Amino acid sequence: MTDPNIIRAEELVEQQYADRAQLRPVYDQLIKFAMSCGEIVIRVRRTHVSLVAPKRTFARIQPGKRRVDLGLRLENCKPGGRLELSRIHHTMRVQIGLSSQDEVDDEVRSLLFQAYAENC
Repeated sequence: MTDPNIIRAEELVEQQYADRAQLRPVYDQLIKFAMSCGEIVIRVRRTHVSLVAPKRTFARIQPGKRRVDLGLRLENCKPGGRLELSRIHHTMRVQIGLSSQDEVDDEVRSLLFQAYAENC
């Protein structure tokens, strides 16, 4: 028997990307990278997805019209380069905008791993 919470989570993700299908591969790649960090819980909400390490949320994925914003809870990381001051949530100090799957690269993976490590 399939868990109804899993079905509901999938439905919410489908709704988030219904009118921006070109961004779904960005989300899928971010989830793949996040799952390789270690023990995580993926909390799907109506407008975003939170990635939770054993201690607390370390990242948030929020789709926009033209890009997916990845908010990262990194204590000593300042905006610069691809990193922007976060508008996602006050606990996510920086964010990075990703408009294609090609932009989900080794730098993004490294930042996800760093955020995970800081929040375990």
